[in-house]
Amino acid sequence: MSLSRILCHVSGTFIVTAAAFVVHVCIPRFTPGLLKTLCPTLLWGFTCVCTRSAFGKGLTVVLFIHVVVAVLLLLGIGTSNRVVNRVMLLPVVVSVLAALYDNRLPKLSIDRAVGVTLIYLWSAFSALVLLAVFPASILGGGRDQQREHEERFSNFVNAATEYKMERFSVSSRGGVTLDVVVFLQNNATDRWIAYFGGNAETLESSSEELVPAVDLVRANWIFHNPRGVGRSNGYVCWTNDLVDDAEAVVMEAMRRYALRPEKLLLWGHSIGGGVAALLAHRRPEKAFPILLDRTFSRLSDAAIPFSPFRPVGTKRMIWGTVGDMEVVESLRVLSSNMLIVYHRKDEIIRYNISSIARPEEFAKTGLNESVLLELRSTYVASPHSTPLHYFPEAELIHQRINALYA
Repeated sequence: MSLSRILCHVSGTFIVTAAAFVVHVCIPRFTPGLLKTLCPTLLWGFTCVCTRSAFGKGLTVVLFIHVVVAVLLLLGIGTSNRVVNRVMLLPVVVSVLAALYDNRLPKLSIDRAVGVTLIYLWSAFSALVLLAVFPASILGGGRDQQREHEERFSNFVNAATEYKMERFSVSSRGGVTLDVVVFLQNNATDRWIAYFGGNAETLESSSEELVPAVDLVRANWIFHNPRGVGRSNGYVCWTNDLVDDAEAVVMEAMRRYALRPEKLLLWGHSIGGGVAALLAHRRPEKAFPILLDRTFSRLSDAAIPFSPFRPVGTKRMIWGTVGDMEVVESLRVLSSNMLIVYHRKDEIIRYNISSIARPEEFAKTGLNESVLLELRSTYVASPHSTPLHYFPEAELIHQRINALYA
């Protein structure tokens, strides 16, 4: 084979692999909201079309296993879980068609089929990493779970006496629609809180816990479910989607209620603190007051204790799959009133590995140490997840939150 033919073949392989990468990046991120459920099916279909002839019997085994697993899931849980529907049940149609019509599909060389397959495996691995980082969509993805959440939330709202609830939808980037709930104090106040919860929190669970805690703070509350959680459609493709959703909700709330930014506290817990910091970084002119509640310095730092890979590998994995959340870098350019709450015994955001309050990382923010508040009690169920009003420092936290609105 001549050198020119070799170069031509290598170039063709590169182009096919690059095209596969573009497809896997663009389809999930830019498909309109109502069609996002079909994205895994489209990506699996693209992969089958490109690899069916090259892999032959090997892919036939994969297709057979997929069909068997899908049938077992259908018999076991039906179509009650929308995450399972999206990633397993709908794509099985492609597997059946690929098995039946293999002779009608284009023939790619084995190296090009391998390139397409590697891109698909990277995409699938990214989805698994995202589920580990943000499991709320699958934890509450079933209709039965959502029905239970809705019933409990309805009982909570009906029993309310000190506030009224408003519920509405907000459009976010990518054509998704978000479920938003606002709790307005009966005794009028100009203080507002936009709350961004941890990776397994929902607006139903967060509001039920936080809104009644008037001894900690008395304000109007804004909660939302990110895409793919509860009534919000679409699904999270990367961490930037969480920030997009938070920004859409905050900007709509400011418009709807004519809010002054200095009276709207961005309160983020755990990964929600990363969302709050990145949102404030996007809108530095607003100078929102910020409360970072047991938050990491970077998402990749928080992943290190739970990753089977070495720290350097973990950081690169997060960056190359779901995208990192650089909280330290975001805070460096902000001049907002700020409170950073942390716990040295935090079992999730490990103080010496991932806490934004650890000295070597906090120094990079350029902030004064007066913004820090340490939780010390170990007589709580979870140093990371227990709401702030259960800690002995609740009165001090109350005073510090009030000062953020000054």
